Amino acid sequence: MTKLDNRIFSIDVLLVTGTQEKADLIVWDADERNIVQIDFKFHDQQISKRADNYFAALQLIRTELEPDGVLLVCYGASLNVYPSPMAFDMGDAEKAYKLEFGKNAELTNLVSIFATGSDVV
Repeated sequence: MTKLDNRIFSIDVLLVTGTQEKADLIVWDADERNIVQIDFKFHDQQISKRADNYFAALQLIRTELEPDGVLLVCYGASLNVYPSPMAFDMGDAEKAYKLEFGKNAELTNLVSIFATGSDVV
């Protein structure tokens, strides 16, 4: 994979002990095959996952971490956040909608999956 440009997001992780600590997500932009990569770095642990969009790569990281009781505290891991079909098609699913039962998604509900807030579930 040819790594083009990267961005680093500092996020919290919730541990099985109930404590929160900082971790880094290094997000690599798409290469010529439209594949993205996310590197998760926490203490001496590093997990790298590739997928055709950021949301899917983040899900692969979560799948590896969650059995060990490590939860990501960001919108991409929140129970009520999911990208629209258009986000998958046009934006590598880096943005998603905060959803509320019975209400239509609006642009004001669009968030970065790497951001966090008090409403992350």
